[in-house]
Amino acid sequence: MASPRRPLFKVSTQALGYLFRGYTHVPRGASCSYSANRRLYSSPATKPLRILFCGSDDVSSASLRALCDEQKRDPSSIASIDVLCRPGKPYGRGLKKIREVPLVATAQSLGLRTHMRDTFTGWEVPKVDGESINLIIAVSFGLFVPPRVLNSTEYDGLNIHLSLLPDLRGPSPVHYAILNGYKQTGVTLQTLSPKDFDHGKILLQAPISIPDPDKITRGALHDILVPISADLLVRGLRKKVYLPQTTPVEPILPESKILALAPKIKPENKRLLSKMTAEEIVRMERAFGRVWVGTKLSNGSRKRVILEGLETVPMPAEMSDFYVTHEDKMEIFKPFTIVEDGGEKGGATTVPMMKAPDGKSIIIAAKGDSALLIHNATIDGSKKNKAAIALYGKSLERDSDGSWLGGAGELIYWDAFSSIWDTVHH
Repeated sequence: MASPRRPLFKVSTQALGYLFRGYTHVPRGASCSYSANRRLYSSPATKPLRILFCGSDDVSSASLRALCDEQKRDPSSIASIDVLCRPGKPYGRGLKKIREVPLVATAQSLGLRTHMRDTFTGWEVPKVDGESINLIIAVSFGLFVPPRVLNSTEYDGLNIHLSLLPDLRGPSPVHYAILNGYKQTGVTLQTLSPKDFDHGKILLQAPISIPDPDKITRGALHDILVPISADLLVRGLRKKVYLPQTTPVEPILPESKILALAPKIKPENKRLLSKMTAEEIVRMERAFGRVWVGTKLSNGSRKRVILEGLETVPMPAEMSDFYVTHEDKMEIFKPFTIVEDGGEKGGATTVPMMKAPDGKSIIIAAKGDSALLIHNATIDGSKKNKAAIALYGKSLERDSDGSWLGGAGELIYWDAFSSIWDTVHH
């Protein structure tokens, strides 16, 4: 009996989770191997695929490599693969250098013919050896494939999306899975909709339980989902889900049945506001890498401060003493000269800030019963430093009479949106 071939994919159970809808549970600590020498599906005979693969990043690269491996495994299933990328963007001094998308290097290393387009206007899908492309696959492409292009192919198009659609439609599903505190996410294989992004027919889904959801970062979750997405794409092709008679699957919905969006990340999305709890702020850092806050220093100047190394800690007793309940609102007092800022429209809201026991970090009051521990801070125009040094400038200590020494007045103010805050509510 012939020895089995090497597995096409091999990842840990923690990374792979459940392979696809209708999964079989694998005990924790085991490995899931997909054996490439067996046909798992019985499908009708079809023409060999001539694929136009559209992509950009490492997610695209993983899927493209998986397609090439599948072509080598079964040349009769995939006749050719062409790659379509968006042109590189200029960068650096004088914008004289061009930064290509990662997929370009991947395609070149695989010896694939590559096309560069930033628009489909006036562009016709190329022929390969006189034969027409019959399937378009888009993975992290970022450019809408119009109906004219889809209709020029026999099997239209497929798309991989790193969420359980229809939840988290948009270009940033991994970020928002963490930002929203999800315990489960996954990957979806869908058709390319001729009307809008992420509105295709759902063909396959691979749900996973997010490991350590209260600590995992966007990068770690991304690395778990990428091999799953490549595997799901190959499984879909073997199952021939691109055929028009394929019946869509019932989507896996969140327990709440409430669907969220995952729009493009903008700088304002990374902005910390006084209405947020410490838990929400820490999730922001895990989702976006760094967060920032608008501040007003003691000299009256407004600066942006980048905050890193954030943790949720219990509200220190001495900080809680500065909150006094009055008519269902919280009046905020600072631990220095007592100053109250009502946070009028377009103004700022003041919150207590104190030095942490390690002498290098600071603790800032947040909404709710928890506080935010900040290890590092970078004020615009300055170098990254320990938060206590960056925001106080020198050590903060109590004098013998209980008053505060050092850094008095260097309190942080949180820039408020124009119509949100009068006071901080608990």
